Amino acid sequence: MDIIIRLLCLAVGAIGIINTFTTLIVSNGNLGTYLPGIMGFILIFFSFLKSKIDILTSTGILKTFKIIVYCGFLFFIISFTICTLFLNYRGTKNPPDNCDAVIVLGAGLNGSRVSKSLAYRLDTAFEYAKNNSDCIIVVSGGQGRGEDRTESSAMKEYLINKGISEERIIEENKSTRTLENFEFSKNILDEYFKNQEYTTVYVTNDFHVFRAGLTAKKCGLNSYGLGAPSYKPLLFNFYIREYFSIIKFFVFDR
Repeated sequence: MDIIIRLLCLAVGAIGIINTFTTLIVSNGNLGTYLPGIMGFILIFFSFLKSKIDILTSTGILKTFKIIVYCGFLFFIISFTICTLFLNYRGTKNPPDNCDAVIVLGAGLNGSRVSKSLAYRLDTAFEYAKNNSDCIIVVSGGQGRGEDRTESSAMKEYLINKGISEERIIEENKSTRTLENFEFSKNILDEYFKNQEYTTVYVTNDFHVFRAGLTAKKCGLNSYGLGAPSYKPLLFNFYIREYFSIIKFFVFDR
């Protein structure tokens, strides 16, 4: 049994490290990118030293510490699984037609081009805007690390190339996180609609719909979520990052 546990830790650890390095090729580094590799190194380290660790933690306070670590890891696996299933369930929503504005949340650029995740968001926003010709579109995103221009400018260009009239698109080019996306977009829309009531649809990837909805509500927006597909090769990393982002939201950001 001991050898099976060690081999399992070694295999899972190697997969985690490979995942991090392959993800860095196609994506910017973030918690969801680095965590599989960090956990992978820990599991590989554990697999080689398991026998010595078992001896050192066989009695006393170290045994108690080992039990706490094992229970914590088990809690993470169970809670992460439940969170992933919940986010997957909540990820696709059907907002009502004829909302006044669409807010497209930024999702990173590859140099000056929209990322795969952002392209999915823009394609989803385009379909809604095509079927609701009176709504305006706010493209929300500033310039982040490794980006050659603001996300909003790339998003606007992408939508124009798909056939959306430039007059329907408003840029919000200062935000660098979800809370700012909504805060700054709301300021723009309040001014545009001259503080009259309006409804919005926010577009993001399906794993992000739940937390984005909480953030929109916190900012005072009357908004409906519309989930775009997620880039499948990075889906595991997205869910890991979102798991910790949700914890952060409920602990610090509510």
